[in-house]
Amino acid sequence: MNQPVINTLELCDALRKTGMEGEQAEGLARALGKELGAHVAVRSDLQLGFQGVRNDLGSEIQKVRSDLGSEIQKVRNDLGAEIEKVRSDLGSEIQKVRNDLGTEIQKVRSDLGSEIQKLRSDLTAKFQAVDKKVDVLRAELTARMDALESKLTFMIAGFGLLLTVLTVAGGMGLFQRPPPSPQPQWVPEVVTPSSPNAAAAPTPQVAAPAAQAPASP
Repeated sequence: MNQPVINTLELCDALRKTGMEGEQAEGLARALGKELGAHVAVRSDLQLGFQGVRNDLGSEIQKVRSDLGSEIQKVRNDLGAEIEKVRSDLGSEIQKVRNDLGTEIQKVRSDLGSEIQKLRSDLTAKFQAVDKKVDVLRAELTARMDALESKLTFMIAGFGLLLTVLTVAGGMGLFQRPPPSPQPQWVPEVVTPSSPNAAAAPTPQVAAPAAQAPASP
């Protein structure tokens, strides 16, 4: 039985006190109670409604939670599969890149080895050419030094021989200066004139050269 919305007895008494007749007041109170009871919800009705809404919301929430759990699990499974696929693909790509890099590195190492070997050969050939040039220059320098030594030896021998010849020539007196030639000397002669009017001119006489001692050898 539903709880009445208003107390019809109290309403009927209140209407009588206002001067309304008893039957009219009682009919009006009953009519209002009936109408209000049919259209106005009381606390118990609200509690029942709230409980029903709560139960419905709980069911819906539980259903949504269950659906979300299933969806989340499905998404987790899908993501796990996708992640595993991506991991596998990345592993394959990484392995491919590693193999390609290994091949490239091996190729670069081989090319560098060839270039280094070629450079070593070129440097060896250049060093050998330089060594040959140095040997040629050394031989030429040795020959020139030998020739110069021979010339110096010949010149020293020639100077020694010349000095010996000069010493011998000096000992033989070949380098002494000759004596100076005698110069004529004027000797005055006194002439006695025969007459006082005649006078004879003086005749120059050359003195005989003095005897020169022979030069000592």
